[in-house]
Amino acid sequence: MKRIYLLLALPLLLTFLLGSPMILNGDFFYLADQARDYLLTKDIIYNNHLTLIGTHSGLGGFFHGPVWLYMLVPVYIIGGGNPIIFAYFYIFLALVTVFMGFIVGKKLYNTWIGLLIAFIFSISSSIWPYVPNTIGINPVPLIYLLIFYFLIKFIRGDDKSVIFSSFFVGLTLQFETAAALVLIPVFVLTVLVFRFGVIKRIKIILLSIFSFLLSISSFFLFDLRHQFLMTKSLLNINEGMGKTSGYLEFSERVYAHLNSLKGVVTSVNFSNNVFLLVIVLLIIVSGLWISWNKYKKNKVVMKEYGILIFVPLAIFIAFLKYPYPIYHDYVLGLTIPMALLVGLSAKNLWKFQLGKVLVILFIGVNSILAIQHIIELYSNYTPNQTAGSYKNQLEVIDWIFTDAKGNEFGYFVYDPTTYTYGMDYLMEWRGKQNSYIPDSYKHSVTYLILYPPLDNDHGAHTFWKKNVINTHATVTERKEFRGGIVVEKLRIEETEESENPNYHQNLIFR
Repeated sequence: MKRIYLLLALPLLLTFLLGSPMILNGDFFYLADQARDYLLTKDIIYNNHLTLIGTHSGLGGFFHGPVWLYMLVPVYIIGGGNPIIFAYFYIFLALVTVFMGFIVGKKLYNTWIGLLIAFIFSISSSIWPYVPNTIGINPVPLIYLLIFYFLIKFIRGDDKSVIFSSFFVGLTLQFETAAALVLIPVFVLTVLVFRFGVIKRIKIILLSIFSFLLSISSFFLFDLRHQFLMTKSLLNINEGMGKTSGYLEFSERVYAHLNSLKGVVTSVNFSNNVFLLVIVLLIIVSGLWISWNKYKKNKVVMKEYGILIFVPLAIFIAFLKYPYPIYHDYVLGLTIPMALLVGLSAKNLWKFQLGKVLVILFIGVNSILAIQHIIELYSNYTPNQTAGSYKNQLEVIDWIFTDAKGNEFGYFVYDPTTYTYGMDYLMEWRGKQNSYIPDSYKHSVTYLILYPPLDNDHGAHTFWKKNVINTHATVTERKEFRGGIVVEKLRIEETEESENPNYHQNLIFR
């Protein structure tokens, strides 16, 4: 047993090393989404605002659920709001996903397949790259893992497992909307196709419906309080799919969605490598062929293959209704059935010489590519020079507080997106440590924090100062920081007019 856990430490170490070079250097991608989540979490803690929804989704009128924010609450409390502590949590979340991959693989198949699935998660091109900039979508692989664990147990004859699987299907709506709305009917269809007999178990059906509704109960309560906003949006969802930028005609859609499906298949590999793609396809096809010949009388084994193939295909077929590109976030969870499919196939192939060769090639080539990448990452690490770097933005804040020498000051932030959450959060967090929290109103000393404008928009800063901040004050000091961030220190007269009220629209950040 000790040897097994020593072996399990290897995929955990791979995940840690692949996802952590920035974080180990005290940095991560600190963008509007992260800062917004921190502000909402702070609001829950300090204002006792027990929210029923989370952040706005990409579909008009829909919101994510609040579970992600509640997951961040203990992290916020433990770290005192320190953003880098949230980054450590991101690593922890990835490690938990890998560890649970081992547990699920072990329980469904055997210990060695558990280790293989943990390895797949550790090198997956869909999971570890997200570690430095984790957002609410990132618990989805863990939830899909539990969906398929209980779904497979249900296919094997454990009727009660569908109750738990139904709960986790609903829970996906807490973190992502587009794929979750598709997953729900696909899940129901999967249950009916692969175990139609369960429909006779009225108690199981009712408990499954109840567990599903329980997982999305916060949405019901929110809708009751807001004139059924999300229900109306769901009923009118087709109206939001008109021809706008990015619209794909059906022929283009099929091609684009097939490319996305290919990305799901390659997500079990370290990289989008043709050789690795061929190996994965050979493992799956060979495993399926052997299983068909060996277990064709054992319908349960073939049903496991069936659901692991059927669910991703059915989701992509359903997405043909969606006339825009499928973002990676939408299908992030589909890495899970692919990993389980490879694990199941490897288990059935291992008794054959060719099967051993394919599995060893799969592990070996992915390991070599991952180790090469890790060596390159750490031997030639280059600090993040962009404006999205946490360290670069924190340097701006610290310089301002040092320059202010304990005196009161105001600040305004220019960002092409108009979202100022990042600096707003850092100003408040550092302000508590400096016994003074500045605000975004004009003071005699006011700092303008200017993020780089969009390409070919060179007059953006001047226009913003004149028409949004309404200032012609003299710049007494100007300092440039990494990532192209510029700070201008102004001396503002009392007679100068106030900033445009539209600047503060960013406060309504849901």
